[in-house]
Amino acid sequence: MKPGIIARQHAARLKAEQYLVDDDVREARTAALLDLDRRRRLSSAEQAVSEAEDRLRYARRDFTAQEVALADAQARLKSVRDEMAS
Repeated sequence: MKPGIIARQHAARLKAEQYLVDDDVREARTAALLDLDRRRRLSSAEQAVSEAEDRLRYARRDFTAQEVALADAQARLKSVRDEMAS
């Protein structure tokens, strides 16, 4: 065999051995990845709730403004009717 081929094979074996880990390490990595995914989903859900609460607050503010506008319009209507009745 040529020396270059042997060196590449040896490098490939070393690289493969680099990724050999015990089952305990694999389980720990899996648990850490699952925890990371849960935290990401939790953060996403919390942000969605916060945005929905903000939209609801805005809608309530807008609704209150519409109620005030309706009360003003009803007061003007009553005033005009009273004026016409007298």
